[in-house]
Amino acid sequence: MGRLANISGKEAVKAFEKAGWRVAGQVGSHVVMIKTAFAP
Repeated sequence: MGRLANISGKEAVKAFEKAGWRVAGQVGSHVVMIKTAFAP
């Protein structure tokens, strides 16, 4: 199995936002995200 690339939390949030998620809130280093729409 290949190694996974290390990404920062900010990079992960940007990737999820591109996929249709949005940040609902943050407590410390934990980001809460919600799905905005369903993709067919």
